[in-house]
Amino acid sequence: MEHRNKVTPTIRIGDFMMFILQMAAAFGLGFQIPVVVALLTTIGIFSAADMSRARRYIWFGIAALAVLICPAPDANSMILLWVPMVGLFEAGLVAARVIEKERAQKSGT
Repeated sequence: MEHRNKVTPTIRIGDFMMFILQMAAAFGLGFQIPVVVALLTTIGIFSAADMSRARRYIWFGIAALAVLICPAPDANSMILLWVPMVGLFEAGLVAARVIEKERAQKSGT
């Protein structure tokens, strides 16, 4: 009798593509954070100082959001999403401070 070794894939291309598209959507959503921070400052809902004081709560909220929108249940994927989102939040705070400074200069002259 002849035995043939068969290789069975553990991951299907459709599942892999779905994972990649979900990760792209999650990162796309994450990259909107600086826009939201700048918008909240421009509209006057929150100041950069308010958001700086609430930084640890916002970071926790970002972690919760990363858990919710990350398609993979492993911690590595969630951390890989959380770290850039926190960095983008901090970049948004820098932009918010610039917006507030420009607004103060316009109103002062």
